[in-house]
Amino acid sequence: MIEFLESSEDLVAVRASGSVEKKDWEAVTSALREALERHERVSVYVNLLDRESISAGAVAEDLMTALKSLGSLDQFHRAAVVTEAGWIETMVETSDRLLSGLETKVFSTGEEDEALRWAAS
Repeated sequence: MIEFLESSEDLVAVRASGSVEKKDWEAVTSALREALERHERVSVYVNLLDRESISAGAVAEDLMTALKSLGSLDQFHRAAVVTEAGWIETMVETSDRLLSGLETKVFSTGEEDEALRWAAS
């Protein structure tokens, strides 16, 4: 399940809990597309601490969105990801190295507020 958090219009902030399916992640990618249409720069905050699983469809949706967004990478400012999962941390760190225009940072349990502030700044 995806919960959208209150944030500024140029920040897409979500908390994932339980099982995250493709349809859940489609809501996130749709919100990102809308934000990119309305704003020059957009940041992302994703809290994955309470997620139990992420389906292959959700991961595929995320990858497809990333590939489609390659032409507008200059519109992305920051991506803060809160997680304790090593594989997600590795994915975020790899993205940081590959996508030079996007600042990414991983935060841990207890750093949720700091992560949200960092993404919003």
